[in-house]
Amino acid sequence: MKKTYVQIRYRIRTSPSNYRLLHQVAGANRHLWNAAVEMIKKQHQKTKKSDFRTNSLYNWYVQYKHQTAP
Repeated sequence: MKKTYVQIRYRIRTSPSNYRLLHQVAGANRHLWNAAVEMIKKQHQKTKKSDFRTNSLYNWYVQYKHQTAP
């Protein structure tokens, strides 16, 4: 049986100030995602294992947050 995928797009119409805020949040999430992927790649290169458990990623996030905080 062939799977069919449907793509749905939404456009948020908001004020320019809210748009900027949403854009900043999306950028911060993208940065955090890329940092997590990089951490997982390095971990896999060292140990040949990757830990994707939520608790492990949360602990990594807390450490990352403290390291990069101004």
